[in-house]
Amino acid sequence: MTVSRLALFGATGRVGSELLTQALAAGNDVRVLVRSPAKLAATSDRLTVVQGDVCASSPNPPGR
Repeated sequence: MTVSRLALFGATGRVGSELLTQALAAGNDVRVLVRSPAKLAATSDRLTVVQGDVCASSPNPPGR
């Protein structure tokens, strides 16, 4: 089995959360960028969560 490394933006949304579930079920390593890690339902040893906002100039802007 070949393991892929994936980056996913929007993993807490309807489509993104389904993509995340399928990617993890397929055995892939997944790194997600989310504004609110608390909204992320999935957990896995193959999941890396990065908190940030793709629209912000800084990965972790103050006040978020």
